[in-house]
Amino acid sequence: MRHRPWHHVTMIVRKRWLVALVPALLAGAVVATLGTIGTSVKAPVANTNATGTPGTTQSPTDRPTPSPTPSASPTQTATAAPATGTPVTSSTAASRSKPAVHRALPALPAIGVFGGSSIAQIAFGTGQDAYLGHTSSSVYVEINDYEHGRVGQIHAANSATKVLVYAEVQTEGPNSCQWDANPSWGVSYCYATNNHPEWFLLNKSGQRAQYTDNGYYMMDLGSPTYQAAWVANEIAMAHRDGFQGIEMDDVNLSPGHGTDGTLAKYSDSQYEATVQAFVAVVSPQLKAAGLLVSANIGNANPWDTNALNESVQIAASLSIYNHEFWMRWQQGTPLMNGAEWAASIHMEETIQNTGAAFTALTYGSINDVTAMRYTRASFLLGWNGRAGSALIYRPDPDLVDPYAADWTTDVGAPSGARYAVGIGWRRDFAAGTVVINPAGSGSQTFDLGGNYRMPDGSVVSSVTLGPTSALVLPAA
Repeated sequence: MRHRPWHHVTMIVRKRWLVALVPALLAGAVVATLGTIGTSVKAPVANTNATGTPGTTQSPTDRPTPSPTPSASPTQTATAAPATGTPVTSSTAASRSKPAVHRALPALPAIGVFGGSSIAQIAFGTGQDAYLGHTSSSVYVEINDYEHGRVGQIHAANSATKVLVYAEVQTEGPNSCQWDANPSWGVSYCYATNNHPEWFLLNKSGQRAQYTDNGYYMMDLGSPTYQAAWVANEIAMAHRDGFQGIEMDDVNLSPGHGTDGTLAKYSDSQYEATVQAFVAVVSPQLKAAGLLVSANIGNANPWDTNALNESVQIAASLSIYNHEFWMRWQQGTPLMNGAEWAASIHMEETIQNTGAAFTALTYGSINDVTAMRYTRASFLLGWNGRAGSALIYRPDPDLVDPYAADWTTDVGAPSGARYAVGIGWRRDFAAGTVVINPAGSGSQTFDLGGNYRMPDGSVVSSVTLGPTSALVLPAA
């Protein structure tokens, strides 16, 4: 996430998935330029030598955002959507690897529906908490511990909203120790240095291993004493400051952040097993303490079958599985289409089939209505209708109210499975319908068979969508 410090919010999630009910044609093998989660947020409560003052609003230095490995991809062209009069904007293709094979999506099986909000918000940057918008409609709001003064306001707006606190599973550097009173990490750098230097992982040169993008120090997530200290601090902090859950960051399926293949103690595959073990130990303790457990899972691209299997394993321990970079890598990069889009929907369904909720995080401009509509429609096509899963649209720059009707439109619970319409897809809901054209080229007309309200308030019974565009349409 992109912890600015999520304190930063930079999760880059590469998620990997297994098969659920739905047969997968996940044969489009590809690539990975997986960004890694970069976030730092939360502070240890117990066993720290804190010098910070409770309630401070400073945060660590912002981290740079990693970008995917370049690879050529076709340029998308802007297309108008004739029936709606709304231009379907598209971005110039960014360098990204893409699955080579387009696969069809099987229909979603019948599901039980329990309703509930399906949007959420995060506010991790310094001052970002002042720009939370319309929190009453969010199932989750995620903030740093130094922003805990906002918890009461969020609950006053809607007592059902769950407020989660950001928690880095690694640790920041020595300069972060001044914030240990309200930190964004489960174990303080200074506490570990003074009391448990063995908790720091070393690289093959014998130095403390650090992320190359933000300088965070890698901790031994396989150490039972580290696990015990981390979870005890998180539980104490969450209870002290009124949070209902923990958002763990840098729960990566490989070391990540430029450190793959560099650790002395673990190979990359051993590191993945260590992360699985960490989550399997701390999650039950957090849940037993009455807390929701969310994790931003890094290094798990939707089209990576091995990553999918590993994600299914880790999701079984979680309340919420967070997928960063939903339907695009970063603001300004193209929206995913074709096989990438299909694999992402499959990932959403697969994770929900484990019993965990699925949160999807997209970065984009507050003015990019095309991205808002596309990411919302995509999320709704794969949503199982149960409370807990949600979409998060994160504006960049983040010091704006993120709330906009185009990514929060409510059409109620699903009333059936999605179904193909030419090169597009449609799904009906209790209070509206969703239509999407996830193809990289070509337009698709949808005869809606009824009257639906467009974003501009007009009423239509048919719409035509250009490539990589969508609409969420309430019934008129």
